[in-house]
Amino acid sequence: MSPALAPLAVPSAAAVSAAPRSAAAPIPSPIARGSLTTIRHIAAGSVFKVAFVVSCLLFGFFGCLFVLLPGLFGSSLLGSLAGDRDGLGILGGGMIATVVLYVLLVVVGAFVQGIVTVIAALIYNVAAGWVGGVSVELEP
Repeated sequence: MSPALAPLAVPSAAAVSAAPRSAAAPIPSPIARGSLTTIRHIAAGSVFKVAFVVSCLLFGFFGCLFVLLPGLFGSSLLGSLAGDRDGLGILGGGMIATVVLYVLLVVVGAFVQGIVTVIAALIYNVAAGWVGGVSVELEP
């Protein structure tokens, strides 16, 4: 038999577990139940993405309740504040102005909320550098 075709020797499980482990390659241990981990840094881009999506959902829902539905059915808060009985006459009136206002509310509001949340995350990163961050308990 040639050396290239010789069968490979596979060590048994007992031989592998009895072999000494090198200090250079530690084996990662699973997270112990109730272990504490400290959050020392929050990525600003990640915070913006999550805050933008959550804000879009919240502004979309509440905007639908307080802007879109009343505006489409004629009882607009903006129109009543401007003294217009027809609703949204100050913006050209009708359903188109209501939908435009709704979309602007959702997109601009979510963008501003995302920026504010990024600023809060950057402030957290500075404060965590000073005092060490927030400790959280993780469960597997």
